[in-house]
Amino acid sequence: MESQERVAIITGATGGIGFAVATRLGKDGFTVILNGIDDEAGAKRVEELTAEGIKAEYYGFDVTKEEAVTENITKLVKSMDELMCL
Repeated sequence: MESQERVAIITGATGGIGFAVATRLGKDGFTVILNGIDDEAGAKRVEELTAEGIKAEYYGFDVTKEEAVTENITKLVKSMDELMCL
């Protein structure tokens, strides 16, 4: 990821309020990391955001599983300069 990049991780981002938040943050210049448990929906949502000029990625894991959250958030944070929102 680029230096000085503003990054937000949004859980539940494959639909409803989570996707709306991801869209708004993306339009405000954030790179958005979408999270959910439906990989197919996640890929579709990334395509939709990318088509609007928003930089987006999808990482599927279940936020009700503490081990999965710890492992995946740790990986994501290590791969970026700064996490602005979670």
